[in-house]
Amino acid sequence: MTAVSDNEKEEEKHWPQVMVILVSMLAGITNGMLFSWPSPFLLKITEDKDHYDITEQEGSFFNIIHPLAIIIFCPLFSKLLDVIGRKRTLLLIVIPQVASWLCSGFAKSVFVFYAARVFSGLSESCLFAALPST
Repeated sequence: MTAVSDNEKEEEKHWPQVMVILVSMLAGITNGMLFSWPSPFLLKITEDKDHYDITEQEGSFFNIIHPLAIIIFCPLFSKLLDVIGRKRTLLLIVIPQVASWLCSGFAKSVFVFYAARVFSGLSESCLFAALPST
């Protein structure tokens, strides 16, 4: 009876580790998607005046906001790592990434697109602070 309960306790300890591994793997994939997203989208959004009224100059900030947000938020997440730990910090990546994709999907204003880029920079700064570089 105790061997079964010990085995169940051991399995309960593994699921957070598996979830963190999956989140960090997906975070690496979406990292590339978030960095490369403005390149093809900028041309489409500046030409589509029916749905978006965004000039080329306003759209050019899409490429700048994301790295600036990473520079600003990375020190904050490195301090958060010390407070709540690496695994819990990695689990927090989901919130700004989902917010970024939702803002990008439903945006009609340039400022909502800017907010989406800030959210993506926030999630990437969490990723860069929490995962060791290779």
